[in-house]
Amino acid sequence: MFQSNLEDLEYFDFTKLHGESINVSEWKEEDQLRLRPLTSEPFSFLNSNVNESFIDSNASVTTTITTVSADASIQQDDVIQEEENDMWTEPPLISTTFNTLSWDTQNSYYPSYAQHKLARKNVSTPFLTEAPQRFSETIIHSLKEDTTVVYESDLVKSLVQALNGLPSIYFYWDNCEMLKQRNPRLRILGVSLNALQPILEKVLLFSSQLRALESVAIECQDNAPKYGLTGTAFGCYLSELHLYLQHSIVNVLSLSDRNHPMTILKLYQYIQPLSVIVQKLYTLLKVNNEQHKFEIPFGAALLNLLYEEIRRTDLSFNGNMALYRDICLTILIYTSEPYQYMLSRWLQLCQSVKDDYFYEDPYHEFFIDMDSKRDVLHRFQIRADATLPYFIDKDLSEYIFRSGVSLRLLRKTKPEHPIFYIKDSMSLKCILTNTESEKYLDLLRKVSKYIQSYNLGNHVTTLNPLENLDYQQKHTSSLHDNNNIPEEIIPTLPLLGKDLVPSTDFINTLSSILNYRTNHSFIPTLDVITLQSYLKPFQIWCPILNESVMSSFLDQFKLQSHLSLMYHYFLFGNGTFVNGLKTTLFSKQEGRVGLDFMGDCWPPRVFELQLALRDLLLDSAIEKEDELITFRICKTTKESPWLNPRAVEALDFLQLDYNAAYPLNMVITSSVLDKYNRIFTFLLRLLRVTTVLKRSFERLKNITWFRAETRDRLYRYRFQMDQFVNAFQGYVQNTAIQNTWNQFMQHVQNMRIQRDPNINTNYFDYVSVIMEPHSFRDYHEHILDRILYQCFLKQSQTRILQELLPVLYSIISFGALLDDYLPSTIEQEDKLSMNCRRLFERCQSHSRVFINVLMQVESKGSGSLGNILNSTRVSIFNELYARHEAKQGLDGFVKDLLARLNLNSFNGK
Repeated sequence: MFQSNLEDLEYFDFTKLHGESINVSEWKEEDQLRLRPLTSEPFSFLNSNVNESFIDSNASVTTTITTVSADASIQQDDVIQEEENDMWTEPPLISTTFNTLSWDTQNSYYPSYAQHKLARKNVSTPFLTEAPQRFSETIIHSLKEDTTVVYESDLVKSLVQALNGLPSIYFYWDNCEMLKQRNPRLRILGVSLNALQPILEKVLLFSSQLRALESVAIECQDNAPKYGLTGTAFGCYLSELHLYLQHSIVNVLSLSDRNHPMTILKLYQYIQPLSVIVQKLYTLLKVNNEQHKFEIPFGAALLNLLYEEIRRTDLSFNGNMALYRDICLTILIYTSEPYQYMLSRWLQLCQSVKDDYFYEDPYHEFFIDMDSKRDVLHRFQIRADATLPYFIDKDLSEYIFRSGVSLRLLRKTKPEHPIFYIKDSMSLKCILTNTESEKYLDLLRKVSKYIQSYNLGNHVTTLNPLENLDYQQKHTSSLHDNNNIPEEIIPTLPLLGKDLVPSTDFINTLSSILNYRTNHSFIPTLDVITLQSYLKPFQIWCPILNESVMSSFLDQFKLQSHLSLMYHYFLFGNGTFVNGLKTTLFSKQEGRVGLDFMGDCWPPRVFELQLALRDLLLDSAIEKEDELITFRICKTTKESPWLNPRAVEALDFLQLDYNAAYPLNMVITSSVLDKYNRIFTFLLRLLRVTTVLKRSFERLKNITWFRAETRDRLYRYRFQMDQFVNAFQGYVQNTAIQNTWNQFMQHVQNMRIQRDPNINTNYFDYVSVIMEPHSFRDYHEHILDRILYQCFLKQSQTRILQELLPVLYSIISFGALLDDYLPSTIEQEDKLSMNCRRLFERCQSHSRVFINVLMQVESKGSGSLGNILNSTRVSIFNELYARHEAKQGLDGFVKDLLARLNLNSFNGK
């Protein structure tokens, strides 16, 4: 728009809106062909009786005749000058300073009369919108408003003072902390009350909401038990935001000077973006000024609230929404600091002054709780009612919990580990730039590589990346210990300057983010910030914690040796122990097939049985194994299934115990021992059956027979039963136990090997999962479950096992008949043959039923171990089994058993 300069009002008469009428009859004929020059006198919008033309009261323009004569004179001069100066021979004229009016189409090189006249008055284009405020005062007076007129500069100054909480002439704070006008009918010169009041109301609302946010900040800081450390941090940084906004408002006055005074409209336009920010924060916190209430979630829920608020505007790149997003992001960054510190302490990414868990979480905001009265294994637990922060889901919280427990186990077992000398430079923090993210992750990788090398025993080959930090700390402490402190390191307060800007970490970060916008730099989205600030550090650091404690299990506590020991005893991997069981539990009389009663009752007396079992362990023990393995004798009741010495369950009262001391009891738990004993009991049943059949051969050989054909028939019965049992026992020992256990121990052995991403091996998929105590325990149980499934010992396989037990019972009864037989007469021999034949036919019948059941299971797809595991609870180990072992031909266990039983078509199709 054209600039105006109507400050000099000596040419205008504001008291007279009507000039004298012009008599048209006085015009000359030649003058009637020219338009009347425009006057600079303002005209009224409100008075309908005003004539169409006005006369300027200034002496320079007195009458119309004078005006016309002057116009004719100027026109004549222009014609003469045009004749003297030819435009084709003269250089082009330089543009004058005259401005062309919006209604004047003449070229500015040749000023019109109106332009000459306005130039002499030092007035440019007289637009109404560019006129000074006093120009419209006549119109406002005509409205007859009952108002008080004040200077605009005083009003602006008073308003800025009120915004900053200073005493103000025209404004005051009421009991509800709302900014009000002392005089509600206040206006400035040239502006009506109706035009000014909406602007004032918006500015006052902004000030009231800003004051409310200040009250919220103070309340959060003063009530830490109610709002927690997270709420207190939120209050602190909300207070710094309030300081930043107040300083910005004060700077408004510095933008004005004598030539460009501050106006109420400029102030409103300046704070309008800030009012949007304050309004949204006011709504977010549900502030109620009248009731002095607001709502702030507790702990991690506050972080989630800010996260969801940022996500709504996460893709805004300009405007008020982008500014609001940046402010909320800065608040979230610093409000997260207490929670980041708790996580860093839990994962040993920093060190605290006091090694006390409640010192770090006094108001129970963290999702992990501690019971100091319990041991380390059971001291920590995840709160049932805990609210997880936006960057941690349920699975990740479980993983972080286990990693922290592993860390505390390592502290108790190996306090000299270098992981406990981490400095605060590795603490978790919100990272906004890719450069800063790569720098932080590179530090984590270097420290992780050093710790991994230390775990493998390479203490010298890798440089400790923390040594420089240690040196700096020692160097700094030595400077403090020195009495002669250099003068240049003595801290001093900076001098106060006129333009001192408040400088805090919060304000500096906010300014940096705003500068990113100004410089058109890329600000990552909130999901990217979450990934590079939390998820990637967790992926790097948590495996190192678990790997460190598992390395301690393998090296310091000989985990692999303990597992081998359990295999030797519980899973009958030690032949000496198995032979000792045969010698101890079965009759020592020559030619006897059955059990050794060790007296006159069954089960044997506990004292006598414990002595025999103690001798068995001493004979088969290696080094101090006798201190780890012990027998446990179950209490016998009237309902106990082992009361009958000829029952298949006759030896079920016998179990093993393993004295796994801390911290091995983390991976060798009572649940694990229960599964081991279920397998041990089943193997003990098979051992009894195979022993009966082998001793039956000696028994049949030593009996004096009346008929050789009877002996040969019983030999065939024993042989066929022995074929079935040998096939089944071979399947159990080789397929169900040994193959599964070998894979398990191979994975344990690979835990000692440093992982190389260039090596593509299936084993490292398992190693990356089981390098953590809780996961290793789960994998240990998974291996035992696989053995139980393949031995048909799970609850869902009861029907299959029920068809197998009669087969075993028939064999045990066959041995009992031989034990009871006394070769006295041929009739007794025939009776023995008949009873043996009946038992053999029963055994054959049940074995066929058992095979038919297996065939049905195979036809339905339940003969695949992978299918069975997938039908159970979801587990990462089920997926790993399907990815690796199932593809190696080890999945069809029922098919393997059928092939063994159907060898040479002996037991039918």
